[in-house]
Amino acid sequence: MKSKYITYIIIFIGLIFGFDLFNKLLEKYNLSKIRYKYQEIENFVIVGRSSTDYYLKGKLIREFNDRAEIYPFNLTYLKDNKPVLITAEKGIYIKNTEILNLINNVKIKKDNLFFLTKNLSMDTKRNVATTQDKILVLTDRMRTEGNKAVIDLSKDSIKTFNVKTLIK
Repeated sequence: MKSKYITYIIIFIGLIFGFDLFNKLLEKYNLSKIRYKYQEIENFVIVGRSSTDYYLKGKLIREFNDRAEIYPFNLTYLKDNKPVLITAEKGIYIKNTEILNLINNVKIKKDNLFFLTKNLSMDTKRNVATTQDKILVLTDRMRTEGNKAVIDLSKDSIKTFNVKTLIK
């Protein structure tokens, strides 16, 4: 009779271990099927060291498979050892094309030059930015308004259309 109880206990313990192992394998399989829609980081700072040192900060970054959305977009980078500040309400970086779209209230400040527009699209591979919106360029001695712009960031040149300039 004792051996019968011991046999039942051993079988019961074996079933428990078998069920536990099966449960762990099932859980591992189910977890491997989970696909996240995006990752989210709040109050972030990204510091980059490369050919151009930069400092990117914002309140929220959402990273999807193909893009990253940054709210608000605040970038400072060094060009010729001078800071260039770029801000916008939202930035969308598309990974496979390396295009950065800055949306709403875009401001670029370098030395005493301010560049303002509603939206701006930057090709980070070619170092060229474009906008189809109205632009405003301000310095301490000049005010330039125009429609549309093509900016060569490597040459610091701006081409714009329907230009109106006021020299102070």
